[in-house]
Amino acid sequence: MRLGGLVCVIATSVSRVAVANPSPSTPPAETSVPAASSADPRGAVTLQQVNTSLLQTIAKLRQTREALQAKLTMLGEANARLNARLKDPSKDRRIAQLTHDAQALRQQLAQAAQERQASKQELDTLRETAIALQAQLAALTETNKRLGKDPLTLQATLTALTEETRRREQAMQELAAKLRQAQQLAQEQTRFKLEADTLRETLQQDRGALYRELGALSTKAQLFDRAINAYQKSLEAEPDHAQTHYYLGLLYQHAKNNDERAVAHLQRYLALSPKLSPKQRKDIDYVINMLQTKEPPVKRPNGNKPNTYQ
Repeated sequence: MRLGGLVCVIATSVSRVAVANPSPSTPPAETSVPAASSADPRGAVTLQQVNTSLLQTIAKLRQTREALQAKLTMLGEANARLNARLKDPSKDRRIAQLTHDAQALRQQLAQAAQERQASKQELDTLRETAIALQAQLAALTETNKRLGKDPLTLQATLTALTEETRRREQAMQELAAKLRQAQQLAQEQTRFKLEADTLRETLQQDRGALYRELGALSTKAQLFDRAINAYQKSLEAEPDHAQTHYYLGLLYQHAKNNDERAVAHLQRYLALSPKLSPKQRKDIDYVINMLQTKEPPVKRPNGNKPNTYQ
C-alpha cells in the first residue's frame, strides 16, 4: 500500500513537470519580451541572460522529468513483481498450511494443559495417599517396637489367637452339621406335608364318595331327608362335585318342593359340567326355567318323586 502511494505521488509530480515543461519536440513558445532599445545595451544583455537561464532551467526540468519517469518505470516493475509474488498460489498454500499448523499447535497446547491439570490432580491424590501410608507406617513401626520389647506378650497373644481360631472353626463345623440336619428335617417335613395333603384329599374324596353312596341308597329307600343330609355332607368333603349338586337339585324339586334351592343346585351343576351335550344342557335349562316361572311340572309316570339315582 505504501509503495502504491509513492508511485501515485511520483506520477503526479511527473505530470506536473510535463505540464510545466513541454516536450523537446515542441519548440518553446517565444516569450514576449519588450524589445530592448538599441539605445540601452544593458537591457539587451539582461534579456539574453534571462533567456539563457530559462533554457538551462528547462533542460534541468527535462532531465528531472526523465529521471522521474525512469524511477516511475522501475517502481511499476517492482510493484508488478510484488503483486505477482503476492498472487503466488504456493504462498497461499504455505499460509494455509501455517494456519493449520498453528491451529493444531493450539489444540495440542490445550490438550497439554488438560493433561497437566489431570496430572496435578493425580499428584495431589498420590501425595494424600503417601501421607496416609506414612501414617500407617508410623503406626506399624510403633506397634513393631512395642511388640519387640515384649516377646512373651506377643507369643501369648499368638497362642490365644490360634486357640480362638481353632474354637471358631469347630463351632462353624458344628453349626454346618446342625444346618444340614435342619435342611434334612425341612425336606422331611415338606415330604410329610405333601403326603398328608394327598392323604387328606384322598380321605375327603373317599368321604364324599361314601356319603354319595349313602345318599343314593337313601333315595332308593325313599328316605329323602336322609338322602339330602348325606349329599350335603358329601359336598362338605367335595364342594365342586357336579353330580352331587344335580342329585340335590332333583331332591329339592321333587321331594321338598323347594324350587329356590333346586334352581341353585341345578345352576351350580351346569357351571361345573362344561362337557354336557347340548341336549342335556337344554333339558336342565328347561327345568330351571320351569321352576323359576312356576309353571306346572310335566307329569311323570311315577309322580313328582325323583327316580332312583345311580
